Amino acid sequence: LHSFPTRRSSDLKHGRDEGIDIALWSDDLEPLVSNPFFIQVKENLQGKNDLDLLAERVRAYGQGRVHWALVIYRHAAEASFDTAKHSHPYILCITAKDFLTSLRDSSFAELVIKLRNDRAHGRG
Repeated sequence: LHSFPTRRSSDLKHGRDEGIDIALWSDDLEPLVSNPFFIQVKENLQGKNDLDLLAERVRAYGQGRVHWALVIYRHAAEASFDTAKHSHPYILCITAKDFLTSLRDSSFAELVIKLRNDRAHGRG
């Protein structure tokens, strides 16, 4: 069993970011992205520092094993974000709008596998 920190309402009021919002286990994802699969939801993705923090937390929670993560964000600092997202190959990124739109036609697992395949083949 793994213990993940929970957020206090005071953390949300003061904008503290603990790095991981959801850890899920999925038989559909296990062959490609391993379990647990980590998800972070962000209003503003600032770039490399945000992804570095998430990568550090994923490594800590994953006890050294490679684990994948998904960042669902509303806004990104575009200039630094395009470069930053390639510095962490196991962190997938998608806008909230694209995430919700994609779920109209595919399951969550299908979406994650597509994002993972796009990243693995240099398209994402």
